Amino acid sequence: MFEAAIAMSRKWDATDAGQEIGEQIISKLKNKPKFVLLFSTIHYEKHGGFQKFLDAVNSKLPERTPVVGGTVAGFMNNYGCYTRGASALAVYSDEMDVAVGVGNNTRENPKKATLASSSEILDKMKNSKYATGCAINLYSSAVVGEYPIVGRRVVIDNKQLTRFPDVMYDISLKVFHRGVDRADEMLPVLSKELSNFQQISGGCTDTTDQLSNYLFFGRQTITNALLTLAFKTSLNASVKTTFGFKETGTKMLVTKFGRDHRIIKSINGRPAREELLRILGWPKAYLNERVFSKLFYYPIGFVNQSGVLIPQVFGLFLGESIVVPYSIQNPEITLLSSSGKDLISSVDEHVEQCKKIKPLFSIFISCATIIVTLGAHIYEIWEKINSVYGNTPYLVGYVAGESTFSSNKELKYGNHTFNSLVLWG
Repeated sequence: MFEAAIAMSRKWDATDAGQEIGEQIISKLKNKPKFVLLFSTIHYEKHGGFQKFLDAVNSKLPERTPVVGGTVAGFMNNYGCYTRGASALAVYSDEMDVAVGVGNNTRENPKKATLASSSEILDKMKNSKYATGCAINLYSSAVVGEYPIVGRRVVIDNKQLTRFPDVMYDISLKVFHRGVDRADEMLPVLSKELSNFQQISGGCTDTTDQLSNYLFFGRQTITNALLTLAFKTSLNASVKTTFGFKETGTKMLVTKFGRDHRIIKSINGRPAREELLRILGWPKAYLNERVFSKLFYYPIGFVNQSGVLIPQVFGLFLGESIVVPYSIQNPEITLLSSSGKDLISSVDEHVEQCKKIKPLFSIFISCATIIVTLGAHIYEIWEKINSVYGNTPYLVGYVAGESTFSSNKELKYGNHTFNSLVLWG
C-alpha cells in the first residue's frame, strides 16, 4: 500500500501553522507516515520561533515520525507558489525503510560531518531488502560573513581589512561560523559513500539575504550541519538536473586565487573586481549592498574534471577580491546569462519525463534566485508542473545551492538549476 499527501499552512503564528500542518497530514493519510519532509519560510523565526513551530507539528503526529526539513526562500506545491508559510510532503509505504543521518560543524570540517551522516545511514539501512535507494540531503547554506569594524556586509571597501582577504575569510568561517557552506566538499563524499542512492540536495536558507537558516530534525532546529533523509523502497526512482542559463561566449581567466580557490584575486591579470566591472560594462556605483539583484542574471561557470559545467553566483566583494560559493577547479571561467524564459524552460525536461512515467510523488529542489528573477512569472513554472501532476503530490523547495547524483549520472551541482527526484511504481 502507498500513500502521499501535501500539507500546507499560510498562518503567521508558528504554533498555529505547525498545528495545521500536523492536522492536515493526519487527516489525509490513513497510516503513520514513514517520513515527513517539511519546508518553511524564515518568518516564523520572529513569529513564535521554530521551536514552537516544530513542537506543534510533531504534537499532531504519531510518536517517532521522522520529520526532516529546513528553511527555504519559498516553496511550491499542488496549490501554488509561496514566499511565506510552510508545506510538508508526507509519505507512507508498506514497502519502505527510512533512516536519518546527521553531521555537525560542516563549515569547520565538511568531510567529517558528511562521513558521520552517511555512515549513520549505511548502518541503519544495512538490512533493508529493498533495491531502490533515495537520499534527500539538506545542509546549512552560506551565511553573510561577519567582520571586525564593518560587520555583516557583501561589499567591503575598507582598505585596511581587505588587504588580507584570506585572513578575513578564515575569521568569518572559523571564528564567527559564517561564510560559505562548503557544499562542494560534502557532495563528492556523499556521492562516494551513498553511491547506490539516488540523491537530491539543497542548501537551506532564509531569503536571498542569507542572514540565517535552520535545519529541522524532529523537534530540533540545527545550524551548521548536514541532514540526510534516506529511504529504500520497492518503487522506481530517478533524478535530473537542468540549467536555467545560457553561455554568453565571454571567457575569463583567473590569474590569481586566494583561499580554497573560492577567492578570486585577479582576472585576466587585473584586479578581479575592476576586471569584472569592465567585462560587464558596469560603473563602480553598481557595487552596493543591492548588487546581487543585478548579478543574479550573470552567473559564472567552470568545467570541472568530469567535464560538467558548474554554475555559480558571486558571493562577496572584499576590496578587489571576489568570493564565490564553490571552489573553482578550472581557472578558465565563462560568463553566463540568465533570463526569465531560460529559467521557465528549464522545467520542460522534468515535465516531459513525468508525462511518461506517471509519478506517485516528487521532490523538486530549485534555486532561490529564480523566485527573485521571475517574480509573479514563477506561476508559469507552477502551471507546467501542475498540468502533469494534477493531484499527484509534489513539493518544491527554493534553496541556496542545489545538486543531484545517481550511480549512472555525474554529480551535478551549482546555482540557477532545477532538480527533481521522482518516484513511480
